[in-house]
Amino acid sequence: MKIAIICTLYPPYILGGAEKSTALLAQGLARNGHEVTVITTGKTNCKETIEGVTVYRLKNMNIYWRYPQRDKPLTKKMLWHLFDIYNIGYKKSLENLLLTLKPDIIHTNNLCGLSCIIWDIAQQQHIPIVHTLRDYYLLCPQQTMIKGIKSCQTQCLICKSYSVIKKVMSQKVNAVVGISNFILNHHLKFGYFKNAYLTCVIPNSIEPHNVSQYVTDNKKDVGYIGRLSPEKGIELMIEAFINSNNRGSNKLRIAGTGNKKYTDYLQQKYKNESIVFCGKCKSTDFFQTISLLIVPSLWNEPFGRVVIEAYSSHIPVLMASNGGLIELAENGISEIFSTDSTNPLTNLLNKYFNGSLYFNDTLFEQVLIQYTEDNVIKRYIELYNQLISKFQK
Repeated sequence: MKIAIICTLYPPYILGGAEKSTALLAQGLARNGHEVTVITTGKTNCKETIEGVTVYRLKNMNIYWRYPQRDKPLTKKMLWHLFDIYNIGYKKSLENLLLTLKPDIIHTNNLCGLSCIIWDIAQQQHIPIVHTLRDYYLLCPQQTMIKGIKSCQTQCLICKSYSVIKKVMSQKVNAVVGISNFILNHHLKFGYFKNAYLTCVIPNSIEPHNVSQYVTDNKKDVGYIGRLSPEKGIELMIEAFINSNNRGSNKLRIAGTGNKKYTDYLQQKYKNESIVFCGKCKSTDFFQTISLLIVPSLWNEPFGRVVIEAYSSHIPVLMASNGGLIELAENGISEIFSTDSTNPLTNLLNKYFNGSLYFNDTLFEQVLIQYTEDNVIKRYIELYNQLISKFQK
């Protein structure tokens, strides 16, 4: 099968879990014998092959490129998002590429930067479209649906204005996939994808790796890894840890980077020998230093791939009950907590430190089956075939 995968960024340009998940999907499909092409954005037009996947990078056609993310003046941001509603600058390149590639199916992912124009072009060329929801780009120009540190329950006037055309364009999509039930239902309730033949949930896959050793000593260091930003609940986590009965014998290790002003603020405010800011780390290395992961997100995470990455390293997880995270909770290897105050997380940490919170190490491999590459690829191939069959009738 000839599959064209469309996404904002593709490795080595990575901003978060979406890029990792899309790359794992593309490479997995290629390993399964399919002809996979990725169309993404870049500084310049170029073509390369990565892990059996042909990658076309199209020169940025907006006022700046999204990588790396840097603070921009408000007027520039507003203009960027205005052009990104329907970026006509990519029209000719995308039309010519698809006419040359003649894919059996187009699979769009994050579209921030390329815009929804791809759906128009695919429909004009009679190519069936699958879209995977990995963020809130279609509902919110910031892709997050966050105001302050809390998730928005409705669209504000600005988001509605920027999203009108995207909502109309979504009706051209033939099949839509949510990486969680939460993100799929969140879009459907706003009236998106009304004409989709198929809707389903397929989780992200986990990258297979061999962990050289799991934490085997009696140390109970806990940790967080990810972006350092207010909506991620970093301060709630730190306060809960400080309020716990840890007594300084175990550490809270915080890995990741973020806005320099915010990271400096965190490190100044929380000067404590028990709190260690580790900077940028590889997750598999970081998991060797902790025995419990905390995911304290205040916003509605679409999925939370760090949870399954922790599971794959046999690290149990305490996770916030927000968004798609709760769907990753598994009895015996994780616990969920409310983020309304620090108390629920503090109580769980107290139980963990005093030894009354138990996890079952034998359950990890059983849980991970649903996130294996083979399982996820199989489900996408089944979806592609169903859609092509319906499309041809």
